[in-house]
Amino acid sequence: MKTHKIIIVYTLILIGFIISLSEVIYRLERSHDKNIILKYLFDTGSSITQQIQENLDNGIFATDILDIFLSTSDFDLNQFNRWGENILRINSNASTVQLAPDGVVQYIYPLNGNEGAIGHDLLKDQRRNDGALKTIKNKTLTIVGPIKLIQNNRMAIIARKPIFSKVSGKEQFWGFTIVLIYIEDLLPESLLKLENQGILYQIVGDDPDSGFPPILKSSETISDHWDYILPIEMANGSWQLKLSSNKLIPDNFAQFRLFGMTLALVFGLLFYRQQKNGLTRSLKIEYLNTDLTLTTHELLDEKEKLQKAIEEIKTLQGIIPICSHCHKIRNDDQIWDRLETYLSENTDAKLSHGICPECLKEHYPDFQNDD
Repeated sequence: MKTHKIIIVYTLILIGFIISLSEVIYRLERSHDKNIILKYLFDTGSSITQQIQENLDNGIFATDILDIFLSTSDFDLNQFNRWGENILRINSNASTVQLAPDGVVQYIYPLNGNEGAIGHDLLKDQRRNDGALKTIKNKTLTIVGPIKLIQNNRMAIIARKPIFSKVSGKEQFWGFTIVLIYIEDLLPESLLKLENQGILYQIVGDDPDSGFPPILKSSETISDHWDYILPIEMANGSWQLKLSSNKLIPDNFAQFRLFGMTLALVFGLLFYRQQKNGLTRSLKIEYLNTDLTLTTHELLDEKEKLQKAIEEIKTLQGIIPICSHCHKIRNDDQIWDRLETYLSENTDAKLSHGICPECLKEHYPDFQNDD
């Protein structure tokens, strides 16, 4: 049946629509969740980069304080330990302060555990002198690292500020004020908690003494795609904080699609069953209407036939006055008509005259047979 085929087509369209709608809803929800997580990543990353920036700025500020102490004391280095003690007391981000007259490390505070750096010539160390030479050339503070310190094998950031003094009115390189900041003192605790939250991260440095960017800190698992790369501005470059949310949103599209297909099939079957039942009821009503129409027509035909029969048949009813001698009949107008006249007027019968044997014998005896 054509109508049944239409119901099947509509059912398939409904199933396809529900499946498509479920996939659209899933993608919208996933996009919404992704946007929420990305916003959380951006806000968290911005907060972390700001904290690192503040910790680094606070730490390297010690090079400026040493410069001030040197200038005000006319480069009297006998007070270095007192300077170092005061600097570290008020600056928790600085781990070690150093002075390197002529580029050679000679003063360190605290000295304990850092003795191995005494005598290190920063300008002649072929492995690590690029940053030092660049600092003198540009007359600006330079940050290198993270590097493994030769004195204690700890990872640290080194900030070097070139100091110039005037000799006979000419500016002359005096040496470096140096601050060491251990990586663990630079990074905020919130960064170390990211991996426990399912966030992958990596901090990439900018070391002029290295041929490739060093990694300051990284989660144990490295992402092949970073959702955000946030800069951390340095004096001589910038670091990068990389964040990824790949592990935060499970890909349950297969399960959701199965659920959507199941839901579509259920609604499709219900729709098909409802429409089929409705079609069956409609057909039954149509058949009943057809039978009723046929019955009505038959009744009308019978009525017409009956009416026609009634019109064709006239009957005599009631008491009819008739004369006992001449057999005339009195009509409604009180006129006595002959019997054949009355019957002709009140019925559809057609009369013909004849003589019954008795009358023939009585009135026309001559016409009687001799038998």
